[in-house]
Amino acid sequence: MVLQCLWTGGPMTVRQLVEALRPRRRLAYTTVLTIVQVLLRKGWLRRMRIGRADRYQTVLDAAEARRMILRTVIDRYFDGSAAGMSSHLKTLDGAQGQPE
Repeated sequence: MVLQCLWTGGPMTVRQLVEALRPRRRLAYTTVLTIVQVLLRKGWLRRMRIGRADRYQTVLDAAEARRMILRTVIDRYFDGSAAGMSSHLKTLDGAQGQPE
């Protein structure tokens, strides 16, 4: 949700992120700060000092991030086979709400 806020709202401070997330989910400042620090450490965000405040922005656009995440899932859980993942997703199509 933090990345989604930054993709739609542009660079923000942690406080601005807390407020942007509030309609969907009430998270404490320290929780959002921790998420931002993890994303920063993983290279998904860039920090910009503006005056005394740090603003954060995404390094990748949403489409690039989706590709990276899907590639990781495919490599990790489907032995690198996009067809294998696609086949698995087709089995889930009619099974929504049913336990596996």
